[in-house]
Amino acid sequence: MRSLVVRVIALLLLAGNFWIAYQLFLGKNGITDLARQRARYEEMVALDHDLNEAGRRMSTEIRLLGNDPGFLEKVIRRELNFLKKNEILYLLPR
Repeated sequence: MRSLVVRVIALLLLAGNFWIAYQLFLGKNGITDLARQRARYEEMVALDHDLNEAGRRMSTEIRLLGNDPGFLEKVIRRELNFLKKNEILYLLPR
C-alpha cells in the first residue's frame, strides 16, 4: 500500500513537471513568446529611430522653406519644374 502511494505521488510530480516545462517553453508567457516579443521590440525601436530621423529632416526642411529663399527656389524648381528666364527644361521618360 505504501509503495502504491509513493508511485502515485511520483507520477503526479512527474506530470506536474511536464506541465511546468510545457508552460515554460510553449505557454502564453513562455520562452518562445519572450523571444517573439523581444524581436518585435527591436523592430519597434528601429521604426521609432527612423521616424524620429524623418521628423528631424522634415523640421529642418520646414525651417529652411520659411527662412531661406534660395532653398525655397531650389525646392520649387525641383518639385514643380519652374524655370528661370531663358532656361530650357528637358523632361525625359524614366
